[in-house]
Amino acid sequence: MGTKEPHRVYKKGIGAENGINPDKVTVPDFLPDNTTIRNDIADYLFEVQWADRHLERALNYLEKIGQLDNTLVVYTSDNGMPFPRAKAISYNYCVQIPLAMIWGDKIKPGRVIEDFVNHVDFAPTFLEAAGVEVPAGLSGKSLLPILLSDKSGLVDKSRTSTVTGFERHVWARTEGDVYGRRVIHTKDWVYIHDFNPDR
Repeated sequence: MGTKEPHRVYKKGIGAENGINPDKVTVPDFLPDNTTIRNDIADYLFEVQWADRHLERALNYLEKIGQLDNTLVVYTSDNGMPFPRAKAISYNYCVQIPLAMIWGDKIKPGRVIEDFVNHVDFAPTFLEAAGVEVPAGLSGKSLLPILLSDKSGLVDKSRTSTVTGFERHVWARTEGDVYGRRVIHTKDWVYIHDFNPDR
C-alpha cells in the first residue's frame, strides 16, 4: 500500500482545523520558530495522521480476512518531512525515517530497536521470511534476527552505522546535473562526501 500523503501540497490550515494546535508542535532547531512554520508543521502532521488512518484500515481488513497474523507488515517512509534540511539531503532528518514492523506473534511488540537499518535490508528480509534462499551479492542484510529476538536497544552489535547516497531528487538542474554525495551515518556523526560542492 502506498499513500500520497504526507507529500505536499497541503491545504493551508488543515492541521489547526482538525485539532492540531500549532502552538504545541515541535519545531526542529534548524527551522525558524514562527507562526508560519508552526502552522505548516501542523498541516504536515494532519497529513501524517491521514496516512496512519489508511494503514489502520488496511490492518483492519487483514484482520477481517484472517491474514493479519500471517502478514509481515512494514510501515516506513522514503524520506524525511518535506521541509528544508529534512528532505532530499544527507542530514539525519532526511534519512532517519519512521519504521515499524509487525508479524503476528513472531515479532514481540512494544520494543524500540536502535540498530541501523536501510531500505536495502528489506529484500533479504522478505526473502528469508518467505523461506526463499537469499542470493549472494545483495547489499542488504536480513532483519529477521533482530525482529525475531525479544531484545530492545542495539540488538545486532554490527549495526552501528549505515551508508546512504544521493544523486537527485527531481529533474531540476540544467541538463539533469546531480548532487553526487555518499554518506556514512553513525549514532553521533554524519560524514558527507560531496562530489560537487559547487552546486
